[in-house]
Amino acid sequence: MHLSRPPVSESRSAEKSSQRKKLALKLRSATRRREFYNDSHEARSIVIRGLSQHTTLADVTKVIRGGMVLNMYLRPRDRTAHVTFVDPIAAQKFIIYSKRSDIYIKGKRVEVYWAERQHYMAGHIARRIQNGATRNLAVRFVKPSMTPDTIQEDLDHIHNLDVVDIVTANGHAYISTNGVGWAVTAKTCLASRFEVQGHED
Repeated sequence: MHLSRPPVSESRSAEKSSQRKKLALKLRSATRRREFYNDSHEARSIVIRGLSQHTTLADVTKVIRGGMVLNMYLRPRDRTAHVTFVDPIAAQKFIIYSKRSDIYIKGKRVEVYWAERQHYMAGHIARRIQNGATRNLAVRFVKPSMTPDTIQEDLDHIHNLDVVDIVTANGHAYISTNGVGWAVTAKTCLASRFEVQGHED
C-alpha cells in the first residue's frame, strides 16, 4: 500500500492549529492559577461560638461541611472554634447553612459568624493545594513500631500542630491534622524520621 504525504500547506496548517490549541490550553491553565491565587485575600474564616468546654477539633469537624478546610483551631477560654476554608465560597455557604439550620456540637447549640480576623492563604500553600495537599495524610506501609501514640509523640514538636485523629488500618496510618500547612510539615517530619513515604490525601 502506498501512503502519500499531505501537501506541505496542509501539514503546516495542521501544525499551526496544534500550536494554537496548546497555547490556548496554557492560557486557560494560567488564568485558573491566577484566579486561585487571587482568591487568597477574600474572606474565608468563620468562628463558631458557644462550644462546650469539652469540645475537641474532632467534634468540630463532624459539623463542618461545604468545602476543604485550610486550617482550624480552638480557643478554650472563649469556647470558640476558628475555621478557615480553602474556598471563600465554601465559607459563605457554611454561614448560610448555619442560619437556616440549627447546629449542635456535643449536644449544645452553637452560633456561626464571620471571624473578625481573617486568615488568608499564602501563595506557597495555594501551590501545595493545587498539587493535591490537604490537612490529611496517609502514610503507607508503616513499620509495626509506628502506632498512633508514637506518631503523636513524633509530631508534638511541630509548633501549633494539633493532631485531630490518627487511625491505623491494613498496615497504613491515616492522620488528620488541623491545617494544610501543618500537614505538609508533618509529612516531611514523618518521611525523615521513619524513612517512609507519606502521601497527601
